[in-house]
Amino acid sequence: MTKKKDRGIKIGVSVNGGPETQTTLGAIEDLAKYGKRTKMENLYLPCEFTNEEMQVKAQDMANKLRERTTLENEKKRAMANFASQLKSMDGEIAKLSSDYSAGYEYRNVKCDIFIDYAENIKRWVRSDTGKIAKESKLTVEDLQTEIPPAEQAADEPEKKSTDK
Repeated sequence: MTKKKDRGIKIGVSVNGGPETQTTLGAIEDLAKYGKRTKMENLYLPCEFTNEEMQVKAQDMANKLRERTTLENEKKRAMANFASQLKSMDGEIAKLSSDYSAGYEYRNVKCDIFIDYAENIKRWVRSDTGKIAKESKLTVEDLQTEIPPAEQAADEPEKKSTDK
């Protein structure tokens, strides 16, 4: 039984630009059993991760998961905002469509009130078109005439003057 000596000299070997791994010169000399090396070629092969590489992968994965969760939350907020804007716009479109279909909308319009005692009618006449907007029978309050307030003269006390 022959034992090969491990020279114990550590050298760094990098495969395909990946992280450098440590091996011994003796391990490379063991490759001589395969014959004479004529050239070198890179092959895409699986390589087991070291503990340090596993820790880096775990940290990277945790960071990416946190970033993804943040993006998901931002997406939800944006979607809720867009949904709210769309709902508001749908309401505006419905109002405009209704107004267009009807051909009119309700607005506050100043009206002049006319009382016709002969016909016992009260009329509201639009100030913008001059058309009668509303008519009703006179009420008891409408039939009451206003008495103008009596003017009260302010009596000023006479000033007394005294000569000295």
